[in-house]
Amino acid sequence: MDPCLCNRRHSLPSPLCPLLNRSCRCDMKIVLDTSAILSGMNFSDDNRYLITENVKRELKRGEDLMRVEMAEKEGVLRVAEPKERYVAAVRRKAEALGEDRALSEADISTLSLALELREKGEEAVLATDDYGIQNIAKALSINYAAITEKGISKVLTWHYVCLGCGQGYDRDIKLCEICGSKLKRRVKRGG
Repeated sequence: MDPCLCNRRHSLPSPLCPLLNRSCRCDMKIVLDTSAILSGMNFSDDNRYLITENVKRELKRGEDLMRVEMAEKEGVLRVAEPKERYVAAVRRKAEALGEDRALSEADISTLSLALELREKGEEAVLATDDYGIQNIAKALSINYAAITEKGISKVLTWHYVCLGCGQGYDRDIKLCEICGSKLKRRVKRGG
């Protein structure tokens, strides 16, 4: 039995302990992305859950939004916004890895909030099943935990390849500069 991220011994797998073990009394904050909420994750009765306003907006309406609003009203969940410098750092890393077009504003704000908490020395874990978010989190050394999926095993760097002539680009452009064909996002070899 390994200690979880809160350094307590639990019978649950290391990164999932704070998400699944309701008896855990650690102070770890859990930053939720939209996929974590849509997975039907239940909130325990402590106040460690954080989302951004962009995540709340992505939920639109329905049962998931009602659960979030109820948790917020009960003080179990809090809406918080990251500082702009963390948003800028996440955008830079996303661009460097070729993930910038794949991330929504909610994804960026969620990653930024988790990065800010890490930089402030607070114990936090980002709960997400989104592989793009996990990729950026891993690259930025942000603790993350997959909810229902396995999760990524390594950081991937993406590039764009022309479907017509095969020309590769590190940046996302609409059409190939050589033949005018559409580009497809692919994992960069060795990256």
